[in-house]
Amino acid sequence: PTALAGVQVLVNDTPAPIYSVSPTQVSALIPYGVSAGTARIVVTNGANRSAEVPVRVAATAPGVFTVPPIGYG
Repeated sequence: PTALAGVQVLVNDTPAPIYSVSPTQVSALIPYGVSAGTARIVVTNGANRSAEVPVRVAATAPGVFTVPPIGYG
């Protein structure tokens, strides 16, 4: 979900999928459409909004790994 327990994470104004929310930590995934470079993250909790935080986003490539590494498994 992009909102959990009243919390939402916005990355460059795009809602991010949230894995978990606790009193001290929010775990979220950077949305697929966010490009490498600098992104702006804002967390909202109800009507409260955090300060905007700039973060670096690195380019990545998905991969599929198997055990053993020759492709069986």
